[in-house]
Amino acid sequence: MAQGIAHGKPNPLRRFFLRIRAQKGYNKAIVVLARKALALIHRLLANRERYLDEPGTVKTVNLPKVRPDREMDHDEMIQLLMQAGYVVQKLNAA
Repeated sequence: MAQGIAHGKPNPLRRFFLRIRAQKGYNKAIVVLARKALALIHRLLANRERYLDEPGTVKTVNLPKVRPDREMDHDEMIQLLMQAGYVVQKLNAA
């Protein structure tokens, strides 16, 4: 995920990566970007928000109630994100 953000189109996360890369090098910047992206995903899911590239614009999403202590498999997580309006593609890790 971090590699895709780092080499993708310009956006706030890519700008963050470029700033960290200039200070600490490529490998450390990828790890920092991956951690930041995962923290962002966690916050979005926990607060039922939709991610938008423009800062200051947040939309609330009505996610179904899920007990946080329950173990979810990949298919359940994907279904939850799709119900929230996200487009999700499952790739085979072959």
